[in-house]
Amino acid sequence: MSKTRLDDFIKSLPKKRQEKIKTRAQDLILREMSIQELRKSSEVTQDELALLLGIGQDNISRMEKRLDMKVSTLNNYIKALGGKLKIIVEMPDGKPVKISGLSD
Repeated sequence: MSKTRLDDFIKSLPKKRQEKIKTRAQDLILREMSIQELRKSSEVTQDELALLLGIGQDNISRMEKRLDMKVSTLNNYIKALGGKLKIIVEMPDGKPVKISGLSD
């Protein structure tokens, strides 16, 4: 189905269903976002984030390139952007589990 045909199809659905589709699409897009993309989508520069965290801009650059970091570091990064970190585990039975006690 072409984009135009898909757009037309979605527009033909009830408004409530259109909103559910839009919300789900945004959720899926956000799931694949790196922390750098999250920062950019928040319209925050590395310099601004560094000031908020009390560290140098070079540390932000290194942080955004890391493949592994402490949960507390990620939590501080997300909080500085105005967000809240939640860790959800997807279990084989399909039931998601929220992990508690890892961030404040």
